[in-house]
Amino acid sequence: MIKFKKLAIRSMFTLSVALLCIFASNNLVAIEDIALTAEQRTAEAATVLNFSKESYRQRYNALVDELRCPKCQNQNLADSNAPIALDLKYELQRLLEEGNTDKEILNFMTLRYGNFVLYQPPLNAATSFLWLIPIAVVLIGLAIWVGLLRRFSSDTAEVQDSKTNSIRNRSQAIDQLSKRLSDRDE
Repeated sequence: MIKFKKLAIRSMFTLSVALLCIFASNNLVAIEDIALTAEQRTAEAATVLNFSKESYRQRYNALVDELRCPKCQNQNLADSNAPIALDLKYELQRLLEEGNTDKEILNFMTLRYGNFVLYQPPLNAATSFLWLIPIAVVLIGLAIWVGLLRRFSSDTAEVQDSKTNSIRNRSQAIDQLSKRLSDRDE
């Protein structure tokens, strides 16, 4: 019976290792394909974009600094090498070459990717919460600070009052003892 359990455990282990190897080899091929695609895109991005006018290049540089990569957490398009960022850079070049204004380009990107793509989203009903959070945090911090100052100052006043009372009581006790001693001596 014990030999049968050991054999069953070994068989299950061998089967799981074999399945894991098959699964890993299939995924490894897919990962290599993705890596090659990313390497190709990075190489393409390394090539300098050609613009028909120098003003387009200047506007492009300003816009890639102003637009956020939709995939990356906190990178602009200029700093990101994500595939979507590279696609957006090419899209931005195309829109500039078509003669779109900066405002039209920003509106196009916002419609397509939402306000997240802008580093400085506009103040509206949907984004007001984001704009008001820092103000609320500062106000709450000030309220806590003022409360602590008041508490500390009242605690300090109470301690000083208690010290004053304690000194007064001791002084009275000493006076009473002195009076008793002087009465005794007389």
